[in-house]
Amino acid sequence: MSAPEREQRLTALETVPATAELIDEYHTVLERKAAASTATLDRSEVFNRLYQFFSRHYQDGDFIVARRYGREGSRYLRSTGEDTEFHWATEGMYYIKSGDISTDFPVRLAQGQRLVFTVEPETLAATRAALKPNDKAHYELASVCSSGEIPPRPPFAKGGR
Repeated sequence: MSAPEREQRLTALETVPATAELIDEYHTVLERKAAASTATLDRSEVFNRLYQFFSRHYQDGDFIVARRYGREGSRYLRSTGEDTEFHWATEGMYYIKSGDISTDFPVRLAQGQRLVFTVEPETLAATRAALKPNDKAHYELASVCSSGEIPPRPPFAKGGR
């Protein structure tokens, strides 16, 4: 039975007083199920995007520069047709490490909401100054603000977990 046929039969049954309450309860259960499904999808999307972000831009307690182009994130390499060519991620750029710091990471959720993970620039600067070459860093959620966007701001904690 298709969804329109089911709705048509339920509408017809709502006129019967004995089934009206059961049909209302059925609609309530369907709405809860849809909301739970959306929440699960949103959670999966957030974790997948966070994993994608950190696997691309974070290594050994520091953010790295990795230019990516295209849908799947493949790298674009210019070629002159020579047998041996050397390329590096920052080719053609001035290397100023603080110039390419990712502080905001937005995720679009199923119901049109945006979740924006934000690392405050002062916290990031202090983190980068405090880290030694072999140290690892991680960030924890401190607060969640709701104003159409949800910007959790993770503080720095020294030592990888």
